[in-house]
Amino acid sequence: SLFTYMLRMDSIRGPDSTGVFGVSEYGKVDYIKGNTDGYVFTRSKVYLEWQRRIKDYKIVIGHNRKATSGAVTPANAHPFHEKHIILVHNGSIDNAKGLADTEVDSHAITHALADHDAVTALGKLDGAYALVWYDQSDKTINLARNSQRPLSLLSYPSMWLIASEVGLPLWLQARENRRVEKEDGIIQVPTDKILCAKLDNLDKGFFEIPYEEYKRWSYPVVSPQASHHSS
Repeated sequence: SLFTYMLRMDSIRGPDSTGVFGVSEYGKVDYIKGNTDGYVFTRSKVYLEWQRRIKDYKIVIGHNRKATSGAVTPANAHPFHEKHIILVHNGSIDNAKGLADTEVDSHAITHALADHDAVTALGKLDGAYALVWYDQSDKTINLARNSQRPLSLLSYPSMWLIASEVGLPLWLQARENRRVEKEDGIIQVPTDKILCAKLDNLDKGFFEIPYEEYKRWSYPVVSPQASHHSS
């Protein structure tokens, strides 16, 4: 219910399109998307069917799009899927055509992450970005941003919650009598590191990896809790 409420309320930030993806414990990705706001989207038959499968997923990610490039169509809604990468993006980059010949800049970022290691791909981006992507090759969920866009993690006893606008889940959690795990349970994603979590080790939480040390085959070694929420 919290996930669905967030999709509906976040329509104030992105009214043009909505999309979601889920990842099962075996790494299978299941996504749907459409060119409508979160209110209409979450009442659709296809979403209600997807929602019934939500118990099968260890990761669920939602996105509300405010179109900055490309037409408002189902194909141009997030998430975007290329090869082993499935991605959602908040922001706008200026050099999308230099990355891939796509209609939407976020789709071009997906191509870059699919064709290069993450450090190389992020180094190619010119503009604002907060990114969440699942890598099917090593079964990791990854978060990255630059100084032009916010992205936060909220720590709960049984889950992590990701939000570009942290006030939205905090308001919704009050309605559902939820609380973050502790006072420092809100972590701002740093701008010089990738936060990464392994699908089969989500209980260990997200870990910070400096860009220069990030490799797809690496296992994260530094926890955000231990690093005092560097930003």
